[in-house]
Amino acid sequence: MVLLMVRNCTVVFYVVKCCLLTKICCKMTSLLKLIHIQMSGIILGIANLDERSHDNAACLIKKGRLVAQAEEERFTREKHAYDSMPTKAISFCLDRANVKGEDLDTISVGWNLPDTLFDNVSTPIDCSRERILKALFPEDDLTNSNVDIQFIPHHLAHAASVYYSSGFKDAAILVIDGAGELDATSLWKGNGKDLQLIKTWSYDPHSLGFMFEGVSQYLGFRGSDAGKVMGLAAYHQDKVPPFPNVNFNDGYNITFTDFFKKSVLESARKKLHYWLMDIVVDYWTKYCEELFGPREKMLALDNNIVHPQKAQVAARLQETLERVVLSLAKYAKELTGSKNLCLTGGVALNCSANGFLEKQAMFESLYINPAAGDSGVALGSALFTHYNLDNQPALSNLSELSQSPFWGPEFSDSEIKAFLESLAISFKECDDDYKNVAELIERGQIIAWFQGAMEIGPRALGARSILADPRNPNNLAKVNKIKEREPWRPLAPSILHGYEAEFFTPAICSPFMLKAATVLGNRRSRIPAVVHTDGSSRYQSVLKEFNPRYWQLIEGFRKLTGIPLVLNTSFNHHEPIVCTPKDAYRTFQNRAIDHLVMGKYIINK
Repeated sequence: MVLLMVRNCTVVFYVVKCCLLTKICCKMTSLLKLIHIQMSGIILGIANLDERSHDNAACLIKKGRLVAQAEEERFTREKHAYDSMPTKAISFCLDRANVKGEDLDTISVGWNLPDTLFDNVSTPIDCSRERILKALFPEDDLTNSNVDIQFIPHHLAHAASVYYSSGFKDAAILVIDGAGELDATSLWKGNGKDLQLIKTWSYDPHSLGFMFEGVSQYLGFRGSDAGKVMGLAAYHQDKVPPFPNVNFNDGYNITFTDFFKKSVLESARKKLHYWLMDIVVDYWTKYCEELFGPREKMLALDNNIVHPQKAQVAARLQETLERVVLSLAKYAKELTGSKNLCLTGGVALNCSANGFLEKQAMFESLYINPAAGDSGVALGSALFTHYNLDNQPALSNLSELSQSPFWGPEFSDSEIKAFLESLAISFKECDDDYKNVAELIERGQIIAWFQGAMEIGPRALGARSILADPRNPNNLAKVNKIKEREPWRPLAPSILHGYEAEFFTPAICSPFMLKAATVLGNRRSRIPAVVHTDGSSRYQSVLKEFNPRYWQLIEGFRKLTGIPLVLNTSFNHHEPIVCTPKDAYRTFQNRAIDHLVMGKYIINK
């Protein structure tokens, strides 16, 4: 009876208010409100549904506490998990929370599918409750469960993911991605629990994400290789102008050129609007041909070599983005009056633009969530649902959420030991403070590092990492070769929090490796493996309370060398970041890595 009352508080409160026994009613109402706050339900957030999805993910909030979040690609081993439901990520979240699908109160989807504009679609998207439950829980029949399904507009979910996890009470929020429903960029005002939409820019033609995809394709990379183009831009260090079809009034504005006929867009709108997205991406490829010459000439250039032509195009693109981000930030400050800025969306993963904005010191605080791309929409949709229930307080572990990315699968030392014993291989235990691992790095060894709960988002942050000595300039090429990355691509450091000012400017706590900084001139020769060609570095601040083993390792390296940082890149090879001990051991065996450290055990090659 009590559970029924808790599940339907609205009805209970109505009955209570109608009761004639006012004193008893007041006490009962207070009690029920207290129970409602403490038992806010079990909310499953997912990033997306149906075809054309990418970076799908799931998260779970249980009784006002974030319990788990993870990306589907980590389980399927397919990068970006294109066109897939997050069924494995959901299973992980349910297991971690010790609940079943039938226990869920709400499933919150970070895409407003029922109201999304799809013109003349021959097969409409089936958003029925029965179909969605079957797709998300193929092995369970939840038809008769009480779970509610909510569809949250994509950019609203993005905004919620960064604002509610920031801990700010007031902030301007910029969402910048390829497209969410019909928007590419949106500006929000966060105040308390409220999120107010201020302005939007449609993806046709204002998508900065699609701009990056199109130019990446022109340069011979994949559309998803924006990070490569960002790194390449630094090799052209002369001042370059932005693209001429972009202006910077009231945020920004993009115009299509004459050769891209309006009739093309109009005919595309008569079809599934995702096709129009493809046309917008293709426009940027064609536009680059107008500016820089035939794409065939770019494709003929070897991507393993830094070519001046490619670097110049990349620099023009990066300059355009940074000018837009700066203009948007000024516009956001003008319209909201906020002292804090939250930045999210796939474009917010551009650490060079983020670092450029941080240097302007326009806001007292700039917060970017670790899963700024679409995987973070799972968290955002769940947080929006939680904060919009009556009387809901902030998450009880909000401070952890704001600074820690470690919410994924975790394996105990006993589980790791059992796995290693099943392989019938030799291994040994680490020192309690990982001094012996620090000594290996100091002697030039390459370490695969597998510890604790895995990270959410695209950056390896000391849970699933490949580590090396940043003092050795040869380690940049060595580690890139291990991962079969282009040799000119930069690698980043992890630094003990509190030492940032000794090496970088601006010196801030940057736990998610999302802001590029300038390496101080007198320090560059000491850590050459993690200094990019323009003198920048995308560092991660390591906080002891959230990753004690990683902190101990770097502290051990500091005591040996005087350097409080190590080279850190993701533990993977043309695949998603490793998730399980099995993934880790397989990748370790197949690459030229000297040692694998899993939990408190060391395995030698």
